[in-house]
Amino acid sequence: FWGGLLSFLGTLLGTMAIFVLVKKFGRPIVEAFVDEKQLKKFKFLQTEKKLTVILIILYLIPGIPKDVISYIVPLTPISKKDFFYYVMPCRLPAIMLSTILGSNVKSGNFTVALVVLGVALVAGIVGFLFKDVIVNKMKQHKKNK
Repeated sequence: FWGGLLSFLGTLLGTMAIFVLVKKFGRPIVEAFVDEKQLKKFKFLQTEKKLTVILIILYLIPGIPKDVISYIVPLTPISKKDFFYYVMPCRLPAIMLSTILGSNVKSGNFTVALVVLGVALVAGIVGFLFKDVIVNKMKQHKKNK
């Protein structure tokens, strides 16, 4: 529990720092860390009306590059409050899953660790295989509206 909480706290603080820096310096700082291909891929987030809901979905899907999105989000119209209250908690499941896995390996509970690893692998593979489909569907939804 404490390891997961500490990991989440580190992720939260890092994301807050990114948010503040991008709000202050804008797109140039994002371009220093995110390649143009990724920026184009998530460009639809700039004008998405249901941005908070879309981000929640993206953050829950394994395989979506959440760190890249964390750089792009401050360039969007989402409020800091909405992002940190509603979207960031969606990182908890993946963080807790990896913490539970590590804890069980350390404790020698290899059966539980293998089950957790299996669940994580299946979710990660599905997320990785379908991430582009999901992002493209969200882009299409945006264009259709």
